[in-house]
Amino acid sequence: MIFQEDSSNDRIEETRELLYKIIKEFPSGIASTFLEQLYNERYVQTSIANSLPKNWIDLLRVAEEFHVQDVSTYTLLFLSNGNIAKQQKICCESECLPAPIISKIEEGLCKSEENNKPENKESKENNILTPISAFMSDQFEPVALDTLPTIGPVEILIVSALDPDNIFFRFKKWNVYCEYLNSSLLRLPPPMLENNVLPGQVFCTQIEGDWCRVQLIKKSTANPQYWVVYVVDAGFFYAVHKMELRPLTEAVTSFKKTFIAQCKLDGICVRGQKQKEIEVDINQRMTDKDKNGQWYRIQWLPETQHFVNEALQPNRLRDKLVELILTSEWKLHNEKRIPVCTGKLFIDSTDFAEQLVAMGLAQRK
Repeated sequence: MIFQEDSSNDRIEETRELLYKIIKEFPSGIASTFLEQLYNERYVQTSIANSLPKNWIDLLRVAEEFHVQDVSTYTLLFLSNGNIAKQQKICCESECLPAPIISKIEEGLCKSEENNKPENKESKENNILTPISAFMSDQFEPVALDTLPTIGPVEILIVSALDPDNIFFRFKKWNVYCEYLNSSLLRLPPPMLENNVLPGQVFCTQIEGDWCRVQLIKKSTANPQYWVVYVVDAGFFYAVHKMELRPLTEAVTSFKKTFIAQCKLDGICVRGQKQKEIEVDINQRMTDKDKNGQWYRIQWLPETQHFVNEALQPNRLRDKLVELILTSEWKLHNEKRIPVCTGKLFIDSTDFAEQLVAMGLAQRK
């Protein structure tokens, strides 16, 4: 008999257990459509279980062991890991840029009357940012490439992720230095209103509960109370109110090291991307020309960017084993001045790139 929506609690619980087994194989989450496909292949077609009811996602929403998240036109499902509920965003969507840093940034920061925070707003004009490398080369020192591991797997800590080409991480051995820096940032004096603040200067601010060094890029043209900043220790852009900027002490300023690296997932590319575009180097900015002869970069699909950003949240990975296997030599990013590599990312032994392919968020090269 086909499983009906008014089936007994025992039958519902049995269905949840089978779904739990599948979701457990995907530490970073699984799309509901792919989950239903696997369920049918493993249990329905083999006569182990009946078909899923129409409201099967709702049955998981009310169960404590599952976390259901609606994203655009699809639904993601995770196993609840302690307090994994609704995760905070890594950065403002309007200011979150994929690499490279020399890029067009949408101006459009405006103050929302509802919550007094910046939000995205369409703008007809885009301004080219000053190359971040013009500031980074003088003020910060990357970790020497010859000191980085060349074999794997190596356990890492993900700091932030914008898309499969822009995953920022630290090696666990760097923790002692990062903890020292964090403790120093916690002791900084309160914000001071400065009239002579200039692009390129470095301050400290609190972002999603973490204290970070930020480099001023430019004032927001929509709201001069906000600065567009580059988060030096995490690799992304953010919009910060000028009153939230703290001046650095001499001791913190003298700490010039940046303990962060960038990884590009190997073996996958944007869905529908052509072969000649796939062969572009990780440092290359321009990949193709449009009908007007203008260069443009092949961007990852918004749903891919969103999933990578959410799935690789540091809080979500806190109790998971995250490992990196390098598939290239280390290079120094031309603009960000940080070590970069291509590699394979594993979360609790699951290949994250293969998971993106299975979910239809990327394709194999």
